[in-house]
Amino acid sequence: MSKIICISGESGSGKTTIAELLEKRGYNYIESYTTRPMRFQDEEGHIFVNMDRYNKDKKSGNMVAETFFNGNYYWTLKEQYESGEKSVCVMDARGSDDLKQKELNCLCIFLKCDEKTRKNRMYLRKYGYKINNILDFEIENRIEHDRDEFKIVRCDYVVDSNRSIDEVFRCIKTIIGEF
Repeated sequence: MSKIICISGESGSGKTTIAELLEKRGYNYIESYTTRPMRFQDEEGHIFVNMDRYNKDKKSGNMVAETFFNGNYYWTLKEQYESGEKSVCVMDARGSDDLKQKELNCLCIFLKCDEKTRKNRMYLRKYGYKINNILDFEIENRIEHDRDEFKIVRCDYVVDSNRSIDEVFRCIKTIIGEF
């Protein structure tokens, strides 16, 4: 099994962006499977499947990490980690705990970002502009969920992701250079 870089953090902290940058530098980017519907057409970052597929994968015993959030399952499979020397995945707090408990060759990095910055990024991603007077219940629910989900985080490193993506990525490259 490959070396695994697990990127964790609250919604809008930059997890997927960092994972995609690592993929461009040769990392095997592991997209998690999920039973949730796409938020928008052609959404990337997950493999969208139905409950039949989840049950099949659960029964196979091949799941490496699994979590349940907002009525949907998210998981990765053993074979996804075997296709490269080094892999990167995006996980929530429970998923990264799962990886650590399985004693895999895993480095967990948590991206810490203030709530206002995360909200701005989420609005920008969804609407093309930063927060104004629109109240988006999906975004507000994700922010609220993250307050509870990430009260306690077990990881190897915490990186401040309030900075530019270039600064955050430089910091992460330094960390994984030691791994």
